[in-house]
Amino acid sequence: MKEKTWKEIPIGGNILEPGNSIEYETGSWRTFKPVWYP
Repeated sequence: MKEKTWKEIPIGGNILEPGNSIEYETGSWRTFKPVWYP
């Protein structure tokens, strides 16, 4: 498979199709919390 060039990659943050949140994993960053030791 040929890699896409920078012109073929969509700009980040753009919603190209409505209802595409199923294709992207969102919210998983909240499961990782920093550990702070005073």
